Amino acid sequence: METKELMDIVNENGEYIKTQDRNGFLKENEYIQMVHIYLLRRNNEIYIQQRSESKQENPNLWEVVGGGVAAGENVFTAAIRELREETGILLDENAFTKIGNLTCPKYYINCFIAYFDGNDKFSPQFEEVKNTMFVTFDEVLNLINDDRFFSTSFGIFQKYYKENLEWIISNIKNH
Repeated sequence: METKELMDIVNENGEYIKTQDRNGFLKENEYIQMVHIYLLRRNNEIYIQQRSESKQENPNLWEVVGGGVAAGENVFTAAIRELREETGILLDENAFTKIGNLTCPKYYINCFIAYFDGNDKFSPQFEEVKNTMFVTFDEVLNLINDDRFFSTSFGIFQKYYKENLEWIISNIKNH
């Protein structure tokens, strides 16, 4: 018997409406809460991962860490959990900075930057992830231009990154 994945459904402002199965019907202006995490390390590189061939949505494309917010879970806890599940890395809430959110069809995405010192060993979730790597900001742009990178939240990251680059570099050095 298949277990249901319960999710909190929110409106366009991120306000709770109801809890339902992830695969349940969504009305207009109802969204499943998600988190996207842009994991940065000291040399200012961004961690990305290639989706497995078996994924229904966007197989083989590169993306950042992310996933759904479970029913009753706050977005910081979801970001910590998703990072741990997908990479094996455990960071506390202080390593995360929420940089914005957006809605797209079906999803309300909470976008985070997290800082990583690079000492822990990664253990990617290989049933979902085909490959991983750290890349420069320009390399992500090249993957986007080649239609090989998928992230609805990249515009938020790009704006934040460009406006706050000095702060980001300073903050990474302090972690």
